[in-house]
Amino acid sequence: DDVSLKGQKYFFDCGHDEENLSEPNSELHNLLRDKNIKHEYRVRNGAHTWDYWHKAMPEALRFISSNVQNSSFPDNPEPPLTGSVVSASRIFTHTLQASELSYTVSVPASYQSDTNRYPVILAVHDRGQNQSDESQRLFSTLNTMMENSKIPPALVVEIPLQTESLTSSLLRNLLLEIDNQYRTFADRQRTILIANSDAGIQLYQLIPDCSASVNACLLFDGNIP
Repeated sequence: DDVSLKGQKYFFDCGHDEENLSEPNSELHNLLRDKNIKHEYRVRNGAHTWDYWHKAMPEALRFISSNVQNSSFPDNPEPPLTGSVVSASRIFTHTLQASELSYTVSVPASYQSDTNRYPVILAVHDRGQNQSDESQRLFSTLNTMMENSKIPPALVVEIPLQTESLTSSLLRNLLLEIDNQYRTFADRQRTILIANSDAGIQLYQLIPDCSASVNACLLFDGNIP
């Protein structure tokens, strides 16, 4: 209730591998939230290293800049742009061997003109009624981020929710099949999972058995318990 502190701005960014700092930061975050003290709180993969700070700096500097200029810092990042349609020549449909699980692979524009290996973005997609439109929007959005250097060029593997549920063994077999058919990194630090809505439930349940197969999992509007 100290009036002299009114308007103070707080920004916390702490890697969850830094246990001596991440746990007190989490407790402080809860305390500030309970007292309705506005602040920004970030917890990401990593520890107290230059690699972590290089990734943290852009947002931290934007936070400082917006407050120096007395402009509001956005509560949510700007939505990514959906660019041009990814051509059919870059999209391939498969059925996983010894299963009925179908999946689609979109390769980056540079894939067909070089011999490089690429990271993998595995998207378990809870699509609506306009399935082909939503798949194309997913591929186009990620492709636009690659073109704008927001993310590195990568294979985008879409697995729509379907009759055959995704299991940990099917997921591992799928990753092996992709490795055999495409130029990917065997290093699983370059494989991530993303999922939305009810697809988020499946990944939430699978991650404990598949943590050695992927670097990280991002759930967007995931209907988790």
